[in-house]
Amino acid sequence: RIEPVGKMNTFNERNTWLVIGGHLDGNSKQVSVERFDADKAYDFDGFDCGTPHLNDFLKKRMHKESERRVLVPYLCVNGNTVVGYFTLSSGSIERELLTARPRKEVPYINVPCIVLGRIAVCKSVQGQGLGKFLLGKAIQHSLVSSHSIGVYAMTLRAEEHNWDFYKKAGFIQSNCDDRKTFIYALKQAEEHYKSIHH
Repeated sequence: RIEPVGKMNTFNERNTWLVIGGHLDGNSKQVSVERFDADKAYDFDGFDCGTPHLNDFLKKRMHKESERRVLVPYLCVNGNTVVGYFTLSSGSIERELLTARPRKEVPYINVPCIVLGRIAVCKSVQGQGLGKFLLGKAIQHSLVSSHSIGVYAMTLRAEEHNWDFYKKAGFIQSNCDDRKTFIYALKQAEEHYKSIHH
């Protein structure tokens, strides 16, 4: 199982979780989240999240797309073994995708966002809260970026079987088009982050 090291929450500043059992040698292990380093040797061979295109991206495309600066990958590692990852990039969405109240807050046709392009957890450690932890880290990185550049929200595209996961995390589902767009206002994240540190 995966257990937190110290007090954990969605926006914890610590990067480590304790992994006990599972397929991580049966011993207590700490996993950490780090930005992908092209000069570091990672072990991707055993990674399988159950979704082929997410596995293929990690093993075949991530390095090139990172090198081209079209996204930034963050890896969840146990030593040098990758057990999860997510990617962030800049982007925008049409204002019409926002719900009524936030739509009034944005005076532009296009809303500046950070895009959570991919997020995945290896099957060997699924069902233990690691996905929620990685999502929290992605939001935290986006919030930090929003202090330097204008970013209204994090956005992502999700298939229907994942909708409840993002709704429970506080994302707002757009009712436009195919309803696959989810939005998390970073102002909301900042308010939550402040509340848990008081």
